[in-house]
Amino acid sequence: MGLRVPNTEGVHTWEATTPASGPGLPHTDLGVRVISTSECLVAIVARDAEHQRPVQGLRVVTHPYRALTDEHAVARVRVADVNCRSFVSGKNYIPFRCDHELTDVTIQAELGLDVGLSEADLWSS
Repeated sequence: MGLRVPNTEGVHTWEATTPASGPGLPHTDLGVRVISTSECLVAIVARDAEHQRPVQGLRVVTHPYRALTDEHAVARVRVADVNCRSFVSGKNYIPFRCDHELTDVTIQAELGLDVGLSEADLWSS
């Protein structure tokens, strides 16, 4: 079985069925997102804001592209949009957000520890 990649951008879905398909029999929807050619490289360096230590394993999203920070706390994402918004998040950290233009760029993401709300925070609002 062969599938053709659509020539238009967007989300496209195919359905795969077995020769004996019908109600109650297994089938699978397959989805693919077709996007523009990635023109520029966004490198994100993630550090703990308090100690300036590199943080690996954080999620980086520059929609629709995704990556994880590596052992050097760097994630690289190729992007195609003119204006981008990148998010960096991970367990125990307050998420980081950055808006940037379409250029090759390195972003320094400093993430603060998420210590939760104190009792004073809860009563001060």
